[in-house]
Amino acid sequence: MKSIQISTTIGIKEAGFDEGWLQDQIWENPACLGLGELEGVTKERAISSGGRLDILLKNPLDDSMFEVEVMLGETDPSHIIRTIRTCLDTHFNK
Repeated sequence: MKSIQISTTIGIKEAGFDEGWLQDQIWENPACLGLGELEGVTKERAISSGGRLDILLKNPLDDSMFEVEVMLGETDPSHIIRTIRTCLDTHFNK
């Protein structure tokens, strides 16, 4: 029996979408992250350090918070540090 290829995995950019589209998908359905039934708190929030917080989600069962940084492609170490600083700034400068 011959095997046929049913689908091919392609990247989000290759499909014609961008970070904004992905951010909207996560905001509308946070459960897609596999972290439980989370609720959206804020999206695209400017922070005091001059950056922005892409998405902040909350678990209503224990009030734990999740910061989601949307970035297509590879993440460099400096970006990870900025994300952690953003999260800390948001948490401690409410």
